[in-house]
Amino acid sequence: MKHFFDSSLLVAAFDEEDIHHQRALPVFVKHAEGGAIATHSIAETFSVLTGRRGWRPNDAFEALRANTALMEKISLTPEQYLDTIERAEELGVRGGAVYDALILACARKVHAAAIWTLNSRHFILFAADLSSKIQEP
Repeated sequence: MKHFFDSSLLVAAFDEEDIHHQRALPVFVKHAEGGAIATHSIAETFSVLTGRRGWRPNDAFEALRANTALMEKISLTPEQYLDTIERAEELGVRGGAVYDALILACARKVHAAAIWTLNSRHFILFAADLSSKIQEP
């Protein structure tokens, strides 16, 4: 069973000061080894940790490197990327929510059995067919 992690869960699991840390960390620890993330989530997690959270870039990089070493990193082909953007446009996705659509496309690509996020409402809007797999800790 492949567990897939959204950036929101990664940030909460890594940042001890995050309000969702206590619920995100156990899920991450239990399922990370052999799990999967979108390559985009690496950049998004780094951005949040070094931006809003004020982490030093080296600390954010080390947290990402160490905690995702045993995870599969999923990328989209250019065609899959454009197909996902087209589908997002059809659904009326706006702004940064398009990144959730891209992350879900990566979860589909790896046939994730569980998709962990702290933003299940948006995920279900973009992928109702995956609602049974989209989970919050």
